[in-house]
Amino acid sequence: MVIVIVAVIGTLIAVNVLNLATVSRVKKNVTIEYEVNAAADKLEITAPATNDCSGPPKKGCFKIDKNNKGDIKFVFNDANDEWILKQFTICAGDTKITDVCSSELTLDQRLEFFVMDDATGSTILLTPASGKVDMTKLPVGLKTFYLLDQNTIDQKYFYNIKVCPKADPDEDDKCLTLDPPIENKGLR
Repeated sequence: MVIVIVAVIGTLIAVNVLNLATVSRVKKNVTIEYEVNAAADKLEITAPATNDCSGPPKKGCFKIDKNNKGDIKFVFNDANDEWILKQFTICAGDTKITDVCSSELTLDQRLEFFVMDDATGSTILLTPASGKVDMTKLPVGLKTFYLLDQNTIDQKYFYNIKVCPKADPDEDDKCLTLDPPIENKGLR
């Protein structure tokens, strides 16, 4: 799959186009599973148990090697269907935050990542400058989504997943977050 970006009245829109010019790169598939703990006070990574990032272990961290691209599948295990996936944020750097990136993403950084509702990319969301992807634009009740990581820039990022109780989705103090790092090694 090739992603083509079209500028429309100053807004970038991602368009899914199949069978255009291809770039031969290895695709790395990663699955990150997460859930709310039994006490309902923490969002936790449940799989994979380890990571391939540099430095001390960081559960949920993934590294996309040089000249590779990544298809990352996020699976929210919510057996009782009590939570909704509200927001997914991508931030540059390795400074942990809760809800806001320390600076806006550049256009090049924004074009590194696309959020999709399924593996075919029937709905594709471009990462805005704020890094905050509004997951409520995807189908209601979505528990699995995909992050397409183009990995063109050697850059550290981290992502933040925000889930909120279905009963009070707009009460931020009741929401839970998770923020592991990403290591992109770029094209060269």
